[in-house]
This record gives sequence, structure tokens and C-alpha cells, in this order.
Amino acid sequence: MTLQEYLEKEQISLRQFCLKHKLKYSTLCCYLNGIRQPRLDIALMIEAVSNGQITLESWKRPEAK
Repeated sequence: MTLQEYLEKEQISLRQFCLKHKLKYSTLCCYLNGIRQPRLDIALMIEAVSNGQITLESWKRPEAK
């Protein structure tokens, strides 16, 4: 499940997610929009706080052809 799918399922905003888990809103916006990918420690923390719903696999970018 992606971060966007998780937010929709839980019916919370990105800002609420950031406040609850003490993350920078601007950084998560970059993750959500595919501008940046989270470091491994951040991706693991997001996986943990989502009870495994947002997996490491969800952050993979499609391979270029």
C-alpha cells in the first residue's frame, strides 16, 4: 500500500499524519509526489507506524526503459 492509499483508507490528511508521527510535512510532500524517496530509516519508521501497511516495496520507483 502506498502512502496516498494509506491516507485515504485511514481518512487522514498528510498534515495530520506528519503531526502525529513528528515528520516534516514538506518532506513527505516530496515523497508523495515522487520528487524524493525516503531514507531507509524513515521508510522503516513509516512502515512501523502504519502497522506494516505502507511497505518498503511501495517506495520503489518504476524502472526506466
